[in-house]
Amino acid sequence: MAPKLIERRQKQEVLLQLGDNPAVALLGPRQAGKTTLARVIARERNGVYIDCNNRRTRAILQEQGVASYADRHAGRLIVIDEIQRREDLFTDLRVIIDERRLQGIETGCFLLLGSAAMKLVNKSTETLYGRLAKVSLGPLDVLEVASDDQKEIEKLWLRGGLPASFVADSDAQSFKVREQIVDILIGGKVTREGLRISAAKIQRLCVFLARSQGRAINSSSAAMQLDMDRRSVRSFIDLLSGHLMARALPPFSQNFKKKLVKTPKFYYRDSGLLHQLLEIENA
Repeated sequence: MAPKLIERRQKQEVLLQLGDNPAVALLGPRQAGKTTLARVIARERNGVYIDCNNRRTRAILQEQGVASYADRHAGRLIVIDEIQRREDLFTDLRVIIDERRLQGIETGCFLLLGSAAMKLVNKSTETLYGRLAKVSLGPLDVLEVASDDQKEIEKLWLRGGLPASFVADSDAQSFKVREQIVDILIGGKVTREGLRISAAKIQRLCVFLARSQGRAINSSSAAMQLDMDRRSVRSFIDLLSGHLMARALPPFSQNFKKKLVKTPKFYYRDSGLLHQLLEIENA
């Protein structure tokens, strides 16, 4: 039996932005449902989907170029997934978009998906300025699940809003799904980006941050407790934030100078991942 497909509120926002812009970037953490939503939109609009994680796709783009691919699918929406794997495409996309504008085609050309948010935003803003709109897709929220169903609300709180975790057949299965997501995080998909930290230390740091949910994190103090380098702690927190898995909430202060020196509070964005790290399997 196929898992239930939950209608995402951001779908209408993506369609609206595609109607006004040549390209839209759909940004969100891994497993938030970006690919599923993009495939639904592509199917409804007779679009085409390519994945930069796929070796064959990368080989085709390398050999033929994205311009040639776009020409073959002129008039159709092109969805490019995991575009942070091919940041060099942004320059080509700018050329394609400008050429299509000269032909009178000004909207709905590309839907770009990425999970390395800050890196992708900075690169795309620089290269596709004035050509790209951005839409954020986070985990499922209470309005998408069932705002008046207390059991569903409690399930959302326990399992979190990552779709595969939320729709699992049982709390135990949901916990396993989240365990796999954390294993991917610790195993290197996020940490490949230059951080030299052992898997064991990353595990301890992830749990430490979970136990510090909602508190200000002092990198020096955390590093001493975990026998780590302060810069490594800070870099990993920045990495989690950049991949939209965590949020650093700036302090509120009417005094701007005090606000600059105060430490932001740390939050995992998804309650399900938080509960997995804290080993909370049921309510």
